[in-house]
Amino acid sequence: MAAMYLEQYYIHHDIAQAKYFFPSVFTSTSLLQLEMDSLFKQSWLLVPNSENTIDSISDKVKIRGTYYPTNLLDEPLILWRDYKENKLHCYSNVCSHAWYSLINGTGRSSQIHCEQHGRVFHCSGKCVSHKGFDKSQLGSEVNLKEFGLGEWEQFLFANFTPNNDKPFQYIVDEMLPIFENVSLKDLSRMPHTQEHRIVYGNWKQYAMNFLDSYHLEFIHPGPGGLVDVYDMPTYTTECGNNILFQWVYTKNPEHGLPVDLVPDRLKHEEKRIFALYCFVFPNMAFNLYPWGLGVYMWMPTDDPLKTNYYWYQYVLDEEKFQKRNDIWLAQMVNDEDVDAMNRACAGLKSNFIERGQFAIDKEQGPHWFSQLLYTTMRENTIES
Repeated sequence: MAAMYLEQYYIHHDIAQAKYFFPSVFTSTSLLQLEMDSLFKQSWLLVPNSENTIDSISDKVKIRGTYYPTNLLDEPLILWRDYKENKLHCYSNVCSHAWYSLINGTGRSSQIHCEQHGRVFHCSGKCVSHKGFDKSQLGSEVNLKEFGLGEWEQFLFANFTPNNDKPFQYIVDEMLPIFENVSLKDLSRMPHTQEHRIVYGNWKQYAMNFLDSYHLEFIHPGPGGLVDVYDMPTYTTECGNNILFQWVYTKNPEHGLPVDLVPDRLKHEEKRIFALYCFVFPNMAFNLYPWGLGVYMWMPTDDPLKTNYYWYQYVLDEEKFQKRNDIWLAQMVNDEDVDAMNRACAGLKSNFIERGQFAIDKEQGPHWFSQLLYTTMRENTIES
């Protein structure tokens, strides 16, 4: 059955012959479940920061023994730094006895006691005692379920398949050349009202829209739109293994990134880059602007036509940050993209739509994403 479903994701490797996904890829609950099993539960995903504070999640668990509850794909998790090795772990926030939630707030201890029946877990994840059970009954199978955890700058990433063939460092190695001249770990997060919301549209539509330079002149037109500040002929798309990197020069050098922050190979004596756009497969992006960092993540919901949209903002330059909407059009561009996906979502309800073709010179990004989605899901389905 999975193999039959997968064929709906097939994309020809030649963009000139490739066509968009079948509409069902965006609307089917069965295919959404396939994506959950063969993509999201086997990929490195950004751990959301749900609290309305400037602290990063990694700040909350810096000290040995500290723990913090979080949630990813509706899976309750514990981030817990052990005492002995000072290593940060990602565990299931569910007791292995009767599935009781272990913690509901931050704290610090070498042990956590389940408040339902008293089972005790050590910060190493080991179940160390439980009244009513002897030691022979407390083997490794009752330890806390541990998941893969990756750290990059101030961001944490989790993987529900800890023995995944694609180690986290493999992804970091692709990101490092993009951010080689800027430190992101000390940037302060500035909470805002749209950090997390549910929006209309399939998560893949948002990812493909982000990667699509074709829509810029139509969804973000002039006068006063994004195309008025971009030097559009310089817009460049570079496809990697798990990273897609895009950049463009700005028409006004005064509004570009400081030259010392851009990758060495992109430094120019006169021209300045408007932003560095780094998409990390399957569903997140890290955009560096003169004002700071925008972090985006599009997560599926139970409804294939709705998306959990996360949008975090971090300050690099306080004065420019205050002008991010006036000069760099942050809010306007975001609103225009969400509105566009609402209309694209409405179009999916038609009974007469057929698969469209890719624009060869403008849609390399969506084609790269579509191919990688198919090959990744196929490999993970075969292996499982």
